[in-house]
Amino acid sequence: MESQAVTEFLGSRTDDILCYLTIHSSGQLILLPYGHPQIQATHRYRPPTDTGHPQIQATHRYRPPTDTGHPQIQTTNYDELVKVGKAAAELTKSVHGMNYRMGTSPQVLYPNSGSSRDWAHLIGIPFSYTFELRDKGQFGHLLPEYQIQPSCEEAFVGALSIITYVHDKTFY
Repeated sequence: MESQAVTEFLGSRTDDILCYLTIHSSGQLILLPYGHPQIQATHRYRPPTDTGHPQIQATHRYRPPTDTGHPQIQTTNYDELVKVGKAAAELTKSVHGMNYRMGTSPQVLYPNSGSSRDWAHLIGIPFSYTFELRDKGQFGHLLPEYQIQPSCEEAFVGALSIITYVHDKTFY
């Protein structure tokens, strides 16, 4: 039910939503689209059909295969996503000195599929990131209580930097 509600809410408002942030625990990462190592695509959301399901019209920018033999497909704002993500990682580090690596999931973690970050970008939300909060594996998903507040402070500063960038780009 929750996934369906989020899908319907975001999918019906893609022209109004400029930024999507999702926050997870463990890893100290700022991830940007996409989780598949050879796919970075530009998609456009279309309203639901008679079936009630949204349609996604895909347009890919094909690039010749890499040394892996797979074609590369890129998003149109990849460089800007990287720039904004790097700035967020630097500001996050400035809070308590903790390093947050930034990149796509295959670059800094492992390939994955089905993330809400990727989906949000696929339906046309231009800025989409996942924050993986503290730590890097020592405590996993059971962060000690004394690290919760600092982790929140780091996430707040990082998220605020992305939101401020998107706001200023759009309204100034």
